[in-house]
Amino acid sequence: RRLTFGSNREGLQKIYIVSVERKRAPVPLFTADATTARNPASWSRPPRMLALYEIEPARGRNVLVYRIGESIAPAAATNANERSPSVSLDGRWLAYVSDASGRDEVYVTRLDRESDAVHMTKTGATEPVWTREGLFYREGETMVIRPLVDGNLGEPRALFEGHFERDPGSNLAAYDVDPRGRFFIMLKSAAQPRELRVVKNWGTELP
Repeated sequence: RRLTFGSNREGLQKIYIVSVERKRAPVPLFTADATTARNPASWSRPPRMLALYEIEPARGRNVLVYRIGESIAPAAATNANERSPSVSLDGRWLAYVSDASGRDEVYVTRLDRESDAVHMTKTGATEPVWTREGLFYREGETMVIRPLVDGNLGEPRALFEGHFERDPGSNLAAYDVDPRGRFFIMLKSAAQPRELRVVKNWGTELP
């Protein structure tokens, strides 16, 4: 019934919320003025909480979690770039992308108790998305799932490969999955690929 989005319509990028059922103007989600640009990523349901990332000029990007009726708290805020957060539907898990290792990898941490972030990938990965079935993410052009087994993440399993569009900065996932993991919504460029032609013995064509 409501849509959350980021906009710089008033200067600094803020998070807004708007009803999709009634004709009302969007309103900022947070009443206090922020000093950093912020973008929403995903909601849990319930408990109602929003995973978002901010752009901190001195340190880059940080992942924050907003719990309805409470203040915003950092979930991953280091000198590395942390972004593309995805909170699980039950609000227990948070996945995000960080370049702390020198390249983008997917990390997972718990939100329902104190715990250290777990490095989930080793060869480069981006765009984590939670469903009831588990955690999806992309390793290059391969879609991978780590299924939830008895409340814990199982071993990774490749699902399919394909060249689909993605966010150039890996700030947010450029696809989505239905809550049961049955189908994907992805972006594919409509532009025709350019051809590369190789001409042999081109010197014989000269006058």
